[in-house]
Amino acid sequence: MNNKFPMPSDINFGGFRNKNSHKRKLLPFTFLFLSLFINSSIYSQSKTLDWNSIQVDATLKNNGNLKVSETQSILFNGDWNGAYRKFDLGLGQKIHFQSLEIFRADGKWETLSNNSIDNVDSYLWYPLESMVKWRSRNPFDPVFDQKVITYRLNYEYEYILNSLSNSEFQLDHDFGFSDRIGNINAFTVNLSWEDNWDLYQGSDQAWSKDLNQQSALTIHASRALAPGEKMIVKVRFNYKADEALLNQRSVWKEYAVRILHFFLLTILALCLSALIYLYCKKRGFFAEPIGIKTWKEFESFLTDLSPEEVAILSEKGLVASWMTRLIQEKKLEFSTKEKEEKILRRLVNLELFREEDQTILKALFVENKDTISISELKSHYKKEKKSYSLNDSIYLQYSASLVKKNLLPNPNSMVSKIINFLFEKIITKFYIMIPLSIIIFIFHWLFIDPIMNTNGISTGRFAFFCFAIAFSRILMSLLVDDHYGFFDLRHNRVRYFLYRYLLSIVPSFVIFAFFFWSLDIHLELYYALLGICVLSIFEYLLNTNPIQHLQQIEITLKALALKEFLQSKLLSDETCDLPQKFAAYIPALDLTHSVEYRITSLGKLDCLYLIPEYFENWKAIIEKQKTASSSLRSGSSFGSSSSETSTSSMSTGAIATSIGLGGLFAGAGASASWTEMSNFSSSASYSPPSSSSSSGSSSSGGGGGGGW
Repeated sequence: MNNKFPMPSDINFGGFRNKNSHKRKLLPFTFLFLSLFINSSIYSQSKTLDWNSIQVDATLKNNGNLKVSETQSILFNGDWNGAYRKFDLGLGQKIHFQSLEIFRADGKWETLSNNSIDNVDSYLWYPLESMVKWRSRNPFDPVFDQKVITYRLNYEYEYILNSLSNSEFQLDHDFGFSDRIGNINAFTVNLSWEDNWDLYQGSDQAWSKDLNQQSALTIHASRALAPGEKMIVKVRFNYKADEALLNQRSVWKEYAVRILHFFLLTILALCLSALIYLYCKKRGFFAEPIGIKTWKEFESFLTDLSPEEVAILSEKGLVASWMTRLIQEKKLEFSTKEKEEKILRRLVNLELFREEDQTILKALFVENKDTISISELKSHYKKEKKSYSLNDSIYLQYSASLVKKNLLPNPNSMVSKIINFLFEKIITKFYIMIPLSIIIFIFHWLFIDPIMNTNGISTGRFAFFCFAIAFSRILMSLLVDDHYGFFDLRHNRVRYFLYRYLLSIVPSFVIFAFFFWSLDIHLELYYALLGICVLSIFEYLLNTNPIQHLQQIEITLKALALKEFLQSKLLSDETCDLPQKFAAYIPALDLTHSVEYRITSLGKLDCLYLIPEYFENWKAIIEKQKTASSSLRSGSSFGSSSSETSTSSMSTGAIATSIGLGGLFAGAGASASWTEMSNFSSSASYSPPSSSSSSGSSSSGGGGGGGW
């Protein structure tokens, strides 16, 4: 380190004064950087850290804890900032780091501050890594040159003994740390024990006979310890006192208790789900729809449900049922314009419609027109740059009436608004999550992080845990269907309970998976996490159970009974006696296929009066059918009366074609009028384009130590 390099001020540049002036200016800096590089190279080559000695004073306490004072005399050589000590812990073991002291020149020990490693004579304890790190030199201070500094580390182990029997225990511990780069020239362990302990008297413990009736043991390393070598001490003890006073830990027992807690939560959730199941069963949730036998019963079942409301409950034919009712009331006309374009015509003044219909019609018949076509409607909203859907408009008005009857949840409730905000503003627009994540992280850093670190939970682990919980809840909300349609009420009512129960324990399973192995978690925090599990399960089951929708379910079961009664009438061989006033309920109950089947397969045209486009002239069509059928039979030269009946049924398609009904069921297996009503709505819908473009050893202890 005594190499002397000339500084720029010591160099004579006289010979270069008149030429190459730019070289003359750069030369001093060249020498400066060269000298710094050579010096740093020399320093790095001579940077070493060894231990003159390590002395461990360990006391086995009456409760089984091992209290340790570890004195390290460290020989620093080079530009070290300080040193560190890392502890290896066995399964279920714990360490409580208490303090770090430095030995001063006046012969006294001074406790260092535990706040940061930015200042000399300060340290930080990292509970997640079980490591202590301290600073001995500032970055711009002179480098160490064979500097010896003595430190004392005070800490205490829990659950460090291996249980061999009820009263026999073994200490099998590495008091050193093999993960290091320097030598330990001398290592001494002074092991003592308190009154409740005796050394085990056995042939496999040679020193026990010599130390009988004593309470201390000194062990020296026979030579200097090279990097990678350990200082393992194995001693067996007998415990003389009451075993209840001993601080013992059974890792597998703790695992078993945690597993038991999880299963208890699962059973608790199952019991809650079972109670909800029994209550719903008592309320008739699992009962079969009541059988309807007469039209009087049918009408009493309808109560005050409009076709549109039934369509919303069944999730079918909303536009068709609305138009059918208004056509039947002779307030609307649905016809074909030139080039086969469908148009709607308003036949009466707006004031004669229901209040809900007036709102719908104002948006439908734009610019106060009496007629509207698909092209006109779409062109208008394109100019206005507004979204429009006839189906949505009808749903908005008539779902509001269902909300008033408590048959649908209120979309304007605070809970619904919060959920809509979360999904529309946060989940669908992910960039809002960035500032929210920053706020959560700051809150965690200021308030939660110290608690979590004390319990061995890193910030990253906690963040990922929160993400997993949030993701599991979002996933469940997407998987669980809260509506109760006809098919679900007929086939999947029990599945609702099983499905919701299994999904309700997902957040608890995530909590369990993340914290099951963290045996360092304090008992209070562990039970707090169990409390979160309980709240999560209960909140989810209570918010997604059928009790919240019982009124909707009860009225939907009635509507299902209505559907089955109408369907039985349409599919029977008897004459169709379905009152025309119920025609609007056919698309609402998804029975247009039954009408088609009756006409095409059963050969019966007696239900034509139910189809909107034949409300007025269905009798004339029936007469025409009779004439066509008579002509067909008269043209036949053979066949019995039974064969004639069969021929009449089998040739209904030909008869229908001959009387002008060939296109009646051309669209998607349903009648042209009902299908084209729905097509009118979907074709006239308009959404403005988006502004954005898409695009080793069995012993405990050990660890590491050294400088940094």
